[in-house]
Amino acid sequence: MYGLIPKRMFSPLGSLDKDFFKFPWSDFKSLTAADFKIDIQEKDDSYLLNAELPGCDKNNIDVKAENGVITITASRHEEVNEEKNNYIHKETFSGSISRQIFLENIDEDQIAAKYENGVLSLRVPKKQTNKEKRILIE
Repeated sequence: MYGLIPKRMFSPLGSLDKDFFKFPWSDFKSLTAADFKIDIQEKDDSYLLNAELPGCDKNNIDVKAENGVITITASRHEEVNEEKNNYIHKETFSGSISRQIFLENIDEDQIAAKYENGVLSLRVPKKQTNKEKRILIE
């Protein structure tokens, strides 16, 4: 069978290799833009944005809007202390991530934000466009 590689059923180091290289933000995944998922849905009068930011405190999330650009920035500081089988394990990690999204014709003064269960939700209203007015002739 071409291209198949047998899977090792066990590691000679046990779980030491997994624990040693374990990223301390396993709940937050990592701080790359690929892991900072944003869904954008367009409605008739607004845009709805959902950004996945699990494990972040809402006080460490910043949302700004300027010239049609929405900027979402999140930061996190975590310190892990573990004591197992006479080994002491301590890791400290700090980092932040930021994403920008351009949306046309938005009313920046009316944006509403909510953070719940690791998801930041934004409702971004569209500016009211002037509809054609019919002028009565006297």
